[in-house]
Amino acid sequence: SSGINARVRGVEPSFTKLQPEEASDLFQGARLLGEILKRHHNTDSMTVVIQDGPLAGQSVPHVHLHLLPRQPGDFPNNDDIYGEIERVDRRRGGDRTLSEMEREAEILKELVRLGEVTR
Repeated sequence: SSGINARVRGVEPSFTKLQPEEASDLFQGARLLGEILKRHHNTDSMTVVIQDGPLAGQSVPHVHLHLLPRQPGDFPNNDDIYGEIERVDRRRGGDRTLSEMEREAEILKELVRLGEVTR
């Protein structure tokens, strides 16, 4: 399954230290990107994850969240997705190459440009 990391500008390491407007912007952006991902992957379900701190599995020192569109049977045990997030985070890009991620970003930009998202 293809997913996106959404992050705030800057390098704030902790979600709980974000300014209210930064947290709002992060979630508004995640909502918009989530809508795009759901349409693009033809699904009505998505896992949204924030790992805040190393004990929570945060592997990079900045606030970010994971948006993962879900499909029937994509994980035999639904909670297995969290181990997959950790595996992908540690590889910093997972199974996708930089050019694949750039192509995905271009597709998402085009969907936003075409007005496929409710603002």
